[in-house]
Amino acid sequence: MPSGPAVSLRGIGGGRVSFHCRLDFLTREVDGVLDLVLAAYSYRLLEFSGREILVFHWRPEGLSSVTHPHLHLTSRLRPIPLEPVGQSLSLADHHIPTGPVALAAVIRYLIAEIGVEPRRPAWSEILATAAI
Repeated sequence: MPSGPAVSLRGIGGGRVSFHCRLDFLTREVDGVLDLVLAAYSYRLLEFSGREILVFHWRPEGLSSVTHPHLHLTSRLRPIPLEPVGQSLSLADHHIPTGPVALAAVIRYLIAEIGVEPRRPAWSEILATAAI
């Protein structure tokens, strides 16, 4: 699903991550008026090297059998040992259900939790009014 380059983001401590966002829209006509409808999304947080840290996906149509909104975690997570001994759970291999995730929520996460420097002082107010 990715297309186009990721954007480099600077963290408050000077560290860098990359972010790639893809939104797919469909047009539909309702009573003679064209409307845009979100058809799929992919929000990817990447190490500066390009390796995925986490990815939010929603692709209701496509090649994958997973059509609900979900989260992928980095493959750097080690499998979690379970009982009985020898069994493990690899969260990196899962499609963790999320419900729909808005771009504004991901941007808020990047700033508030990851520490990405906001470009505007009023970022929180701006995101509160975002439609997507």
